[in-house]
Amino acid sequence: MRILSIPLKERSLSSAFQSPSRVTPHSSRYDIGYDYGMLLGAKSLDTWDKLLSWVTQGHDALNPLVNGILLWQWNIALNQQLPDE
Repeated sequence: MRILSIPLKERSLSSAFQSPSRVTPHSSRYDIGYDYGMLLGAKSLDTWDKLLSWVTQGHDALNPLVNGILLWQWNIALNQQLPDE
């Protein structure tokens, strides 16, 4: 059960494949993250699911709890350490 939800700007998949953006030193963090997500998003989620399954030792009922704790840590502390764009 995936709980992670990340709001994305409107951008269609077909336009992304027709004219892929190129990451440059002047690209925004959003564009870099979007391109990363398009290239490795499914593999990243699969890796996260496997890691979470290992941490919870296969107890699926603990997955939402661990996800909630990690999102809470991100919201109260970790995202504060990112520099402004």
